[in-house]
Amino acid sequence: MKKVALGALFAGLAACGGGGSNNDNVIIVDAAPGDSIVGVCNPLMNTGCNAGEKCTWVRDQVTPQPVGHIGCAPDGTIPLNGTNCAAPGGLGADLCVAKSICIGAGESSTCEAVCDPQAAAASSGCEVGQTSCSRYSGLFVVSGAIAFGACDPVCDPLLQKQLGATPKDFCGGDGTNRGCYGGLQVFTCAGTPMEARTIVDGENAFGPTPNGADAFVNGCAAGNVPFFFERRGSMVVNCTGLCAPSSNGTVHSGNASQAKGDPAAVGYLLGATPLVGAGNVTCAIGKKAGGVRNRLECRRTWPFNNDGMQFLPGPFNNSLGVCFNAPDFVDTTMPQAPVSVANSPLCTELTESQANGGIGPDPTQPNGMGPADGAGCGDDTSFVGIPLPGAAPDKRLQKYFNMRLGLPAAEAVRHQFQ
Repeated sequence: MKKVALGALFAGLAACGGGGSNNDNVIIVDAAPGDSIVGVCNPLMNTGCNAGEKCTWVRDQVTPQPVGHIGCAPDGTIPLNGTNCAAPGGLGADLCVAKSICIGAGESSTCEAVCDPQAAAASSGCEVGQTSCSRYSGLFVVSGAIAFGACDPVCDPLLQKQLGATPKDFCGGDGTNRGCYGGLQVFTCAGTPMEARTIVDGENAFGPTPNGADAFVNGCAAGNVPFFFERRGSMVVNCTGLCAPSSNGTVHSGNASQAKGDPAAVGYLLGATPLVGAGNVTCAIGKKAGGVRNRLECRRTWPFNNDGMQFLPGPFNNSLGVCFNAPDFVDTTMPQAPVSVANSPLCTELTESQANGGIGPDPTQPNGMGPADGAGCGDDTSFVGIPLPGAAPDKRLQKYFNMRLGLPAAEAVRHQFQ
């Protein structure tokens, strides 16, 4: 299924914002635009139908585009978390009991609770700590907006493991057909579309428009998420490998051995043997880098988790990283001495003062200042609480605010059909 989600880039969130100028920000959240819309009945409350009926999503057409409506249908018999629940022949209402909806395809399809994607976690209809509300393309669509979602199980993005009361390796799949996707606040399990199962770091994410500038939240192979635009000035969304940040709290100069991530951390890597093992979650060649982008570094997610005004708290701020390719995002408009994209320095190639902002004194540079260094370095744990504005000027932090991330809001959903 195509999942709707993403927030600053992960777990069950939907991206808000978009590209444009060098000052673009993206805030990823998993919420539908506008107010909740209810059709002739309410599938969350199961009101508006006769006894023995349920309010649900009724599929009227599958191809060439999925079409359906919210309406009343005979109540189903498969309970919450039951499987093999799809509508016979793919049309009409599914076989789930009232207040739940069938997510997935075939024998692995599962009845998940219906939820309100705009409500706070505790009141969305999902069980906090167990599931989180996600929107899906072509599901509960009313007047062009997605009014309701499904409670997907929460998961660990590095291990690709379903958490909660019923933990499952690979989110209950085989390592390719399901994955752990989301943004910077929550990750949830979802099916991986067939088209996305081989799309890894640095490649165009699968989305509503083939080879286009949009993406589904689950539009990448497991272990990757749509995160960065492909480069400064582009609106094409690429998949980004998830990595384990350095274990000693820094990724800048003096820590060359862990700039690509913690080589001892255990995690998931597509195609590895075993799929979950030590050393799998770094941005080194042959790992998340896929053998092509040899200047990738593993950057913590906290600098990207901001609303344009301040850095935000989040459960993955320091424990999760993304593979970042500095040459793609060099900002030659900054007042520092110009640095070519091809020669953009890695964090490990900078002095300590340069890594901490690119504005420190450097007598080797024409203007006496350190070189511009893309989004900046020094994303160590001590900077998590620094807000902007309000703090002393810090171009490193400002460049994190201006980094090109995210998905257009309309496309930030999960792919519905596996």
